[in-house]
Amino acid sequence: MAFGGLFYVKKENNTEVLEPVDAFKDLVPNESERNKTIRIIENEQNGTSDAKGEKC
Repeated sequence: MAFGGLFYVKKENNTEVLEPVDAFKDLVPNESERNKTIRIIENEQNGTSDAKGEKC
């Protein structure tokens, strides 16, 4: 959750896309690493089995 709030949800072609803010891009300049972090946060938020943390 340390990266929570460093991206926002943007509507694109009737789908929601997570768009990183500039601070997130500065903190994690590698796009591939940013995408991994976004997937982990999405999985934790949705409680999927791919989440790295434990469900609260």
